Amino acid sequence: MLLTSPKVLLNLLLSSSFVLTPVLAGSHSPSPPSSVAANPYAPEDAYCAPNIIRPAEGLNPREAKYIAGRKQKADVALAAWLRKQGNFKTDALPTLGLATSGGGMRAMFMGAGLVKAFDDRESTESTAGLYQAFTYHAGLSGGSWLVSSLAGNNWPTVSSLATSTWEPGFVNFILLTPKLLGDGVRYAYIIAALAAKQATGFVTTIVDPYGLGILTALFPKSVDVGSIRLSGLTELSAFKNFEAPFPIITARGVDYSAAPTNQCTPNATSSDWEFSPYEYGSWTPGYAGFANTAYMGSDMIAGRPEVVGKDANGGSAFHRAWKGCACTKGYDTLSYIVGTSSNVFNVLCQTIAPSNSTSSAIWNVLSAMVATTHEPTRQDIFGLFPNPFYKSSSPAQALVSDKRTLTLTDGGQSGRNIPIGPFVMPATSRGRPARPVDVLVVTDASADTTDFFPNNKALTSSRAAALSAGGVAASRFPAVPDTPTYLAQGLNRRASFFGCSAANSDGIEPLFIVYLPNAPLTFNTGLSDFKLDYSAAETAGSIENGRAIALQRSGDLPGGVKIPAEDTEQWPFCLACGIASRGGHAGDLPEGCQKCLQKYCWFE
Repeated sequence: MLLTSPKVLLNLLLSSSFVLTPVLAGSHSPSPPSSVAANPYAPEDAYCAPNIIRPAEGLNPREAKYIAGRKQKADVALAAWLRKQGNFKTDALPTLGLATSGGGMRAMFMGAGLVKAFDDRESTESTAGLYQAFTYHAGLSGGSWLVSSLAGNNWPTVSSLATSTWEPGFVNFILLTPKLLGDGVRYAYIIAALAAKQATGFVTTIVDPYGLGILTALFPKSVDVGSIRLSGLTELSAFKNFEAPFPIITARGVDYSAAPTNQCTPNATSSDWEFSPYEYGSWTPGYAGFANTAYMGSDMIAGRPEVVGKDANGGSAFHRAWKGCACTKGYDTLSYIVGTSSNVFNVLCQTIAPSNSTSSAIWNVLSAMVATTHEPTRQDIFGLFPNPFYKSSSPAQALVSDKRTLTLTDGGQSGRNIPIGPFVMPATSRGRPARPVDVLVVTDASADTTDFFPNNKALTSSRAAALSAGGVAASRFPAVPDTPTYLAQGLNRRASFFGCSAANSDGIEPLFIVYLPNAPLTFNTGLSDFKLDYSAAETAGSIENGRAIALQRSGDLPGGVKIPAEDTEQWPFCLACGIASRGGHAGDLPEGCQKCLQKYCWFE
């Protein structure tokens, strides 16, 4: 989801006060100075096994092992929560996931409010305890900010993060503003990180300083955000003890090449990519495959690692296979992945032409931000990842095997602003669902309307993509209303259930979606994506509104959405009915559930 418009972005980048001064000469050094190499942001050489990629068939064994351990604890929490709501049978329970949409800080804070309402560590509401029952949590763009802040800080409570980190971080948020130059410490930190990465031979892009800037507001000031790796989340105590939902961050691919006519923004058929602590890759046909996250950045050819030497201008000087023992580690910085998931810089593509842009002010700014290690190109507006499937002979990767580099961008572009793909696309080699999620709770903070609220574009666009992919994805994605129906029935103002129907003719049960749209219940959260600074009151108000949405409880906001008190009172029970309808006793639900399902289920 775009954080700012192309016009605003251009004005910010063209501002003379925003120019970053290059600090590194233009050569790649295979052996950088120790002071530069010691910077924790810089990737390093590493030894690895030759088989660090796999086909997109079923789950990664390490993910499957984590899910098995997490499901045991999630089931205990879900059983306890269901018993609080009514006489629910709990011997065969569904697997729950959470998906947080894009939408900048608006989306992050809405999702945070839901987590707060569902977390039994800080809530006494009837919904408390449901967060402990989630097995997965996926986020994109602004939603990835929430996932990364929770996970990277070892899954603390939202309240503790809000008061200690988010409120002070976003009050003084310097990202994409001239304030950066007035913060000497942060400015020097980001420039040093860029220099270190460049010195190891990797091309930096706008996503590097962008992602680092984001994470400075998501972590305490004492944390060196450039040192945090996605693969490193597995070392945190909450992860080791299966106390947290498995995190997934998504981005979109762009079929970019050097040709001036090539696209810079994803379209309806572009690839979708996901990142987890264990692996990254795609389920999209023609791109399907996964690689080990810890060795992200490794140069691969035909499925095996290779060493790529670079000349003084950054060009390939030689290629030498090492029999699978030479890789890269440390490329998977959480800041770079989060920056990629919320990367909006590809909107500049139509403004900048590589053939005549060298002297332009905007291109000079971009060139300065990524230093002077290479001549300016359009690729500087993408998140760049060495392609682990380069020269793959597998038909599953036919559309990506000719590309040296993956060019990725905002996960919510082309309208797919909720990360539902990771829960409908995965399939086994036998064409059955691979990721075992039965119920997905989603928050939709899309800015589809002129007042920055959703109109269901995220669901309709995602379903169209699933139907286009066919197979498991088409069967797993439930029917959803079109925009006119969605608005006419007021589904933008209250909770809804999608996927209430029985299994499809192929025996595959559709995903059950608990849909929660952003609406002004206690605070006006129709805040522009362009808004970059949040006061402490705005942060608290936005989180509280997200909490109210999770509780389906309106306040006294003038002109706000009003939810009947009876609906608020019945909501926890009705939510339990929806969740239990995907368990082993779907046909034996407590009295009153049928009325709930009739109220919240949407049918074609």
